[in-house]
Amino acid sequence: MQAGGFVILNGNSQELLFFDADGGLVKRLGRRGQGPGEFMLPTRMDRLPGDTLVVWDEGQRRVTLIGPDGSVVSVFSPSNSLLGPEFVTAAWDGLLLFIDRRQLLSGAAGESTGTIVGKELLLTREGAVVDSLGVHPWRRGIVMKFPNGSAGIRAMDFDQPTLYGGSAAGVWIGMARSHEVEWVARGGTHVRLVRWPGSRAPVTGADRQALLEARLARARSPGQEASIRRDHAARPVADFLPVYGQMVVDALGRVWIGPYEVPGRSTEGRWLVLTPSGEAVAALAVPSGLRILDVREGRALVLIMDDFGVERVEVRDVVDRASDAR
Repeated sequence: MQAGGFVILNGNSQELLFFDADGGLVKRLGRRGQGPGEFMLPTRMDRLPGDTLVVWDEGQRRVTLIGPDGSVVSVFSPSNSLLGPEFVTAAWDGLLLFIDRRQLLSGAAGESTGTIVGKELLLTREGAVVDSLGVHPWRRGIVMKFPNGSAGIRAMDFDQPTLYGGSAAGVWIGMARSHEVEWVARGGTHVRLVRWPGSRAPVTGADRQALLEARLARARSPGQEASIRRDHAARPVADFLPVYGQMVVDALGRVWIGPYEVPGRSTEGRWLVLTPSGEAVAALAVPSGLRILDVREGRALVLIMDDFGVERVEVRDVVDRASDAR
């Protein structure tokens, strides 16, 4: 943000927290509700040119645009023609990239794998659809039959939804089931697959147990614990862990690809930094419990969780040794 400040979206309290460059809290915006500047389930925030913020409220399926001074600029819902819209990232020319989720079912319930696909649509700040980038698989699961007779897809454990990251130069798309990401240049006219070597780790019994323990930690009664155990046992499980689980795009259009973190387990990870031309310019070892949220102007906004589950945000300098060498 302007003057080096930053904004954090707190989905638990349904509010945005505005900080100055020194980390001082200067403004709060939002609360639970359905009016302007109020949210039910805010899940994603991004930034448009001029430091206008985009906040997606999954609970109401609507967008709130917020000016750099913290004022509400506008509120809109995507076109009614979209069946399952979700905002994923800001794109070029101030456009908003949405996916419209659709379920592809095949085979008998409980026996076959289904796919939720996302049709990628560019919307204006008023919510009008102006272009489409394509269709990618968004998430996999098992076809299930529900009590009302309808069929749907139950998502797999350890299956990473497709990741998106945008900038003025283009959009990165990562499906995390292989060592590659896709670059779509400004205007959607040029597409490049960027690949790097590596192997996939299988899902182990220890991974499943760690996930179960993380879920049980949220139980508030023996009844809830029993329900969580039944649900966990019935969930389909992917064969392999995702290759990566985090994606951040900096102001230069470079993509920072972070590790997939097994819920309930603490492991050190490595972040890979790629340019739109496909060049790997950095590989960073990141301590366990640290997550990169944003990278701008030589600084990184990171989220750190300690051993007691307490989170804090820090701003750290990023040293670009390649630039120093030039």
